Amino acid sequence: MAPFSDLDLAQKLYEFLQSKRFLIVLDDVWSADAWECLRIALPSREPTASRVLLTTRDDGVAEKIASSSADDKGFVHQMRFLNPDEGWELLRKTAIRGHSSSVSAKVNRTLALSYHFLPEYLKPCFLYTAVFPEDFEMDVGSLCRLWLAEGFISTTHGSSQQSMEDIAEQYLNELVARNLVLVQKKESSTFMKDLSRLRGLFLSGFNYKVLRFPSATLELFPRRFLSMRDLPQVLSDVTNFKRLRVFSFSGFNFDVTRMPTGIEKVFRLRYLSIRGCNITRLPPTIGSLLNLETLDLGEGTWIRMLIPSELQRLSRLRHLFLPCSYQVVEGGKLQLDGLTKLETLVNFDSRQCRVKDLFKLTKLRKLVATTDVNFEDLEVVINCMETSLNCLRFSSLIVRTHHSDNHFVTHKLLQCANLHLLQIEGHIGKLPLRISHSLTEISLIGSLLDDDPMEKLEKLPNLWVLALHNNAFLGKHMTCSGMGMPQLKYLSISNLRNLENLTVKRGGMPKLSTLELEGCERLKNLPEGLSFLTSLQELTVAQMPPEFMDRLYESQEDFRKFQHVPVIRICWPSQKQKIVPLACRHGLQVAGQELH
Repeated sequence: MAPFSDLDLAQKLYEFLQSKRFLIVLDDVWSADAWECLRIALPSREPTASRVLLTTRDDGVAEKIASSSADDKGFVHQMRFLNPDEGWELLRKTAIRGHSSSVSAKVNRTLALSYHFLPEYLKPCFLYTAVFPEDFEMDVGSLCRLWLAEGFISTTHGSSQQSMEDIAEQYLNELVARNLVLVQKKESSTFMKDLSRLRGLFLSGFNYKVLRFPSATLELFPRRFLSMRDLPQVLSDVTNFKRLRVFSFSGFNFDVTRMPTGIEKVFRLRYLSIRGCNITRLPPTIGSLLNLETLDLGEGTWIRMLIPSELQRLSRLRHLFLPCSYQVVEGGKLQLDGLTKLETLVNFDSRQCRVKDLFKLTKLRKLVATTDVNFEDLEVVINCMETSLNCLRFSSLIVRTHHSDNHFVTHKLLQCANLHLLQIEGHIGKLPLRISHSLTEISLIGSLLDDDPMEKLEKLPNLWVLALHNNAFLGKHMTCSGMGMPQLKYLSISNLRNLENLTVKRGGMPKLSTLELEGCERLKNLPEGLSFLTSLQELTVAQMPPEFMDRLYESQEDFRKFQHVPVIRICWPSQKQKIVPLACRHGLQVAGQELH
């Protein structure tokens, strides 16, 4: 008998299923094209209430198939991740049979499918995660900048309106959609966490080498990536690493407080990080690295660093992370007006940098700045954000004001449409009637407000972090209304010495997950309405007066307020901190621990 063609088989299957009720299960579908080939053989599912169930590792494939049905739109169910015990049990049942070598081969064959079905442009990006330790968490922005430095990102995969960073994030989102990496949101940052176990499986194709030093490891990734972790004084001269594009000293504790010699010889360098190092002086030869795109001087360290004026020669620089404490070697202020390609500028300090240079940085997408005392500088920053920085996507500003006679500028700041994170330290008089809706985080420290700040702040639709510290409010009563603060997730109140009552009306703060109360010596009890905060996951109470603490543990009324909160942290003055899941004195089981 002559073999059937694909069309004949499809016709026969269609006729066979036409009057039947059926359930068809297709496991591990890798492309929407495979579904399209089969779909013509399936009759309409509506008359018989038939169903087709497909599984896939690719979110994009699932969405395409779900939307391709002519008679009804499919439903995509996102499976939850297995916990470690469940994952091990599944692996044991499906893979761990026979000798370890055959088990390893079977697992590798299964996992290799995920790699081989990747588009060519995503493969080097995915393999690059092998540079980092397993389960290593990395800031998404840092990963994208590393991909850019290595030349993995192509403009052919983006639109003319997209920047290279946008395209890099698009690459990452594609890997996330294929369930190869996991992206987690933590506070105001986003981190990538590797989920794969393909390390060592494909590394040979990228010429990955590990060179062993005494109690140290130096990693060279395709002879272009150099990273040191926990090294003693091993590398004092980098002259021979001329092919390097990425040089990461992050967390490296130099025995001396200067960088290795020969850094100016690494002329291909595009990414240089000394974050978390004890470097106190940046060499003037840094100005010779004309291909440098990212310079990370360690925004998290408070060691004062001397920065040479030659920094302004880095005309290709796109991302500059200044340290928290620095000054110019020659004195005066750091000039940045020549860095016209800058897209990221972190720890810009008006005391050490020329504020007027911001007007030249028209491509800035992220700005983290501090201004101190000088209201003229602050006004320049505000005007620049409102008129020149049209590409700005994220901005954070710390303002330290020690004068009580000029509130106009701080009020203008609270109304700035391009500002997202704002911390004001010092007296600000009254909050303005209108506050910018772009603000997502506000910290007020020592503001000495007479009126309840909740009346105006609760109307901000995008505010998700609020901190009121050190007599930010001088009144006795603070109330959030029933519709107030719809997006707030984190609320911290400390050292409001006059505060006696804190109330949250039913419906207020519906998304609050963390509440911290500290050092409010006149606060009588836990906030009224705390029981309405059903999304609350963590309550911290610290340095409160003894009467408050006694009531917290003895009062049945107070217990009812917080019995639904999974984690309670209580810290008595001069005593240990206790973490108490749920509660303790009312017959509930205690599963917490004490922290010294």
